[in-house]
Amino acid sequence: MRRFQAAALFRGFTLVELMGVVAVAAIIAALAIPAFTGMIEMQRLRGIQAQLVTDMQFARSEAISRNTVVRVAFRNTENLSCYTMYTAPFVQGAQGSCDCTRGPGNACAGMVDRTEVRTVQVPARSAVTVRPLGPPEQFRRSFGYDPATGGLLSNPNDAGPTAIDDFRIDAFLDSERTLRTWIERSGRPMVCKPPLSTMQEAECPAFEP
Repeated sequence: MRRFQAAALFRGFTLVELMGVVAVAAIIAALAIPAFTGMIEMQRLRGIQAQLVTDMQFARSEAISRNTVVRVAFRNTENLSCYTMYTAPFVQGAQGSCDCTRGPGNACAGMVDRTEVRTVQVPARSAVTVRPLGPPEQFRRSFGYDPATGGLLSNPNDAGPTAIDDFRIDAFLDSERTLRTWIERSGRPMVCKPPLSTMQEAECPAFEP
């Protein structure tokens, strides 16, 4: 009797029981992985958007401290989103925008009247896209900071640069996970969410596209 009780006490798991445990663990993992991936993507989105806000504040302060216009130009390709900040005089016939797709340190290569301040690239594999709003015309994909006031300036035209009311940049994973950096005419950025976004930030002001 004692021998039987001892054998029962040390009996291990059967193969069926082990397979059941493995199956339950696989189901739990299958349910948890998407949620974990989504959490990582959200952290990445918020990190990139926070850097964007910091960089816009930095570009504004650089324009004032250097007493020269600092432009910010955005580009989007299949492989990345990027933006570059650089000093540039508003002179008719001057060279075009620096190209952030060339990478940090090379965005303004070969341009004698441009000085790169900072370039940031966001690879497509990060799942986050950074994109200015509006049509792809250059004046909507770049802007300048006025060194005298810190306010926003358009790209130069025949009449020279003019003040613009605002500039908006979205950082997003999809339409429901979108954060908007709204730069006011004064040059100060704020963070909000567009109409379709389910983020926790306050809703963006209404505007005419």
